[in-house]
Amino acid sequence: MKKAFSGRNVLSAKVSHKKARGAFRAERRRAKAMPNISRSSGRRIAAFLAALLATALVNYLSPWLLPMQNLSTVLYALLMLVWAVSVYRRILQPDVRARFVLGACLLTLIFLLRLLRFNLSSDSSVLVKALWYAYYIPMTAVPLTALSAALCIGREETAAPRPLRSLWLLWSVLAALIMTNDLHGWMFRIAEEPGGALSHSYGALYFIVFGWIALFSVASFAVLMRRCRLSQCRKLWYFPVLAAVPGFLLLMWYFAQGGNSPELFGHKLYHFQEAYAVMFIFVWESCIQIGLLLSNTDYGKIFTLFPLNALITDEAGTVLLRSADADVPPAEKLAAARKAPVNMDEDHILHSHAIHDGAVYWIEDISAVNEINRKIASAIEYLQDEQSLLLEETRIRAERAAYETQNRLYDSLSPLVQPQLAAAQRLLTAEDGEDEALFRERLTLAMALCVYVKRRINLSLLAAKNERLSADELALAIQETLEYLRLRGVICGMERLGAAGELPAADLLLAYDFFASVVEAALPSLSALFVLVRCGGPFGIDISTETPSSRPAPHWRLRQRESAGAVMTLSEEDGLAFARLHFEREAER
Repeated sequence: MKKAFSGRNVLSAKVSHKKARGAFRAERRRAKAMPNISRSSGRRIAAFLAALLATALVNYLSPWLLPMQNLSTVLYALLMLVWAVSVYRRILQPDVRARFVLGACLLTLIFLLRLLRFNLSSDSSVLVKALWYAYYIPMTAVPLTALSAALCIGREETAAPRPLRSLWLLWSVLAALIMTNDLHGWMFRIAEEPGGALSHSYGALYFIVFGWIALFSVASFAVLMRRCRLSQCRKLWYFPVLAAVPGFLLLMWYFAQGGNSPELFGHKLYHFQEAYAVMFIFVWESCIQIGLLLSNTDYGKIFTLFPLNALITDEAGTVLLRSADADVPPAEKLAAARKAPVNMDEDHILHSHAIHDGAVYWIEDISAVNEINRKIASAIEYLQDEQSLLLEETRIRAERAAYETQNRLYDSLSPLVQPQLAAAQRLLTAEDGEDEALFRERLTLAMALCVYVKRRINLSLLAAKNERLSADELALAIQETLEYLRLRGVICGMERLGAAGELPAADLLLAYDFFASVVEAALPSLSALFVLVRCGGPFGIDISTETPSSRPAPHWRLRQRESAGAVMTLSEEDGLAFARLHFEREAER
């Protein structure tokens, strides 16, 4: 159960918030002024510097300690290897890591060559000079390796850029020139002095070599600065520069002594190889510490401060690391989470992911998602109700519209069929006494009129929904009328020419009305009737009747005929009446 905040609690919360904000600002100002080196990293750096100073002291004291005269060289080589292992464990990107490890191994190779040179039992001056020249092979390769590592930062492809491959080819030429110095003397000019001692002076290639080292050392740092995406790290560019100062000053002191090591009380303080290796290690280690090179330093501390409910265990389930707000679930929950996510409660899910020699667990808080899902479900339910109401309202409106349309259609049809309905009503209500033959004649005549009314309304309903109708509809309507005429003893026949196609609905209605008008004009004295419906070419209907008078008025539906492009022809011959309604349009197949 949550406790309510009192006034004192609110005041203390505000004060704590102000203190936290002030501490954050102070921390940000401190981060801008200097790199954030953790306590564990500081201890490692201090231990490395102490080991370096101890090795330098051993190097200085080695002339007095004859059994230990090669110990300093071995210790320097070991320090280079230790730094290589450290780089391998810290650098994240594989390409960059491989190139920096290669550079550290090249620095180690320099001290191994020095160990071989000064402990070679052979008196061969050629081999000694070859080991001397060989110093400069790894020395020229180290800055090129650093440039290659800087170019790999932020690059996904594994192949080296083409300009870099050209530089390595040029380096191989430079290495060949160095090792063949005895043939041309461009690197060292060696002369034998009286007494058998050898002296040397420097050629142009010697200065080219050191120009090569300086150029690519500066270029690698410049490329690294350019490729770094963190502006906060780029602002600390002066730390690698300051780190290079000790080694650079030692190298300048070495060259100021005419290429000889400075001495104190007749003993050498350091050699050229130490100053060279220290400068490179200091520069690139400072780049790692300020963040120019991404590393996994102090990930454990970052994990504990991370605001995520997570923990890391070993294979046995023992908790190794835990974030500040993490709760340790029961052991059975942890074991079950390795197979599938486990619901801790309605709002929390325990997840797991296997890592090397253990697993990482984290608890996902889905309370906000559940709340959103509840709101969505409520909204969906509301929308479904609204949709049901809208669908019902739409159905009612459509039904009402259909009824209204049907009523309007019936109202519009009523004037068309009103004469036939009135005539049928008069025939059926007339009083003829007991004359059955006369009643039968009136009944069949009324049925012929009513079938026209029925068929005319059906065709009109179809025409209201479709702009074109099949000629079969006209044929069926005429055929049904002929069946009722046969009840009166009329000899009837119908024929259709051509396959039935689709006609404009207005043309089909006009043709049926024309047929009905001819029949009505011929009744009740009609004795024979033949209908020909033309569908093969231009649509038309031909009607021939045997009756004294069976023609409609010449002005029948004049405007509709002109609008439809129909021509009506009336003629008589040998006691037969002919009526024809011809359309210029053809039926569509």
